Amino acid sequence: LVDLGWQKSLDKKGCIRICDLAGETKTWNENYEKLIEYKEKNGNMVFPSGNSKLSKKDLHLRNWVIRVRKEYQRLQSGKEADLSAIQMKKLSDINFLFNPKKISHSKSNKEIWESRLQALKDYKARYGDFAMHKKEASTTKLIQKMRREYKMRQRGEHNGLTDKRIAQLEEIGFEFERGKTPKVRYERRSWEERFQHLLKYKEEHGHCIVPQIAGGMLGKWVGRQRKEYNNLMKGEPSSLTHEKALRLSSIGFCFDASSRFRGKIRGRQNGD
Repeated sequence: LVDLGWQKSLDKKGCIRICDLAGETKTWNENYEKLIEYKEKNGNMVFPSGNSKLSKKDLHLRNWVIRVRKEYQRLQSGKEADLSAIQMKKLSDINFLFNPKKISHSKSNKEIWESRLQALKDYKARYGDFAMHKKEASTTKLIQKMRREYKMRQRGEHNGLTDKRIAQLEEIGFEFERGKTPKVRYERRSWEERFQHLLKYKEEHGHCIVPQIAGGMLGKWVGRQRKEYNNLMKGEPSSLTHEKALRLSSIGFCFDASSRFRGKIRGRQNGD
């Protein structure tokens, strides 16, 4: 059976099952192509809630989308899931909504943030800084909240203060630490941009072991991913999600960069 493409694995309940891995991959890819067709036809990947409004084909596709989202939720919870890093990358490429409930409130959240940002701009215009002024109780609470969330982000904890919002605060000269001028950040890059940079590095060098010192910003980023991975494995706060860890693993990322491991990699490259 193995020669025919079948594989033995454990299901979500811990029971042994025999699955046609090649067949399952083919079915997944077929549904993925159907989803792309649906998006091109309708302009989005939103399905009506009622079954009567859907054709048999679209109903089957909607059920598949629901299953994919459930598998993604399992993955986010640290559980085994039938969703590979490659599949998640393909879905991300077409802007698939893994959690549509969060997206549905994005407009109101955006409006709230813009209102808060404007309040901070006005505060700076009135006082010339972000010191605590008792007359401005609501805005001073907002300043404290931004500083508190920024410290959480520095510890690797997730909150509503995204990289984009931090950049907007930096633009207005916001003081993340009381009495300290904000540090200018150089070479701000998203996780995805660094990941693509790492892929190029692997194409050129044949591995993902980037030197910490000579590797520049990419080397520092790689080192940070290892630290965040260790935090993730210990159950501690980490900016590295299970999805990102899977994507790194899929390209042969070295999570253990001990000198012994580096020696083995170099030995393989030299044909030892």
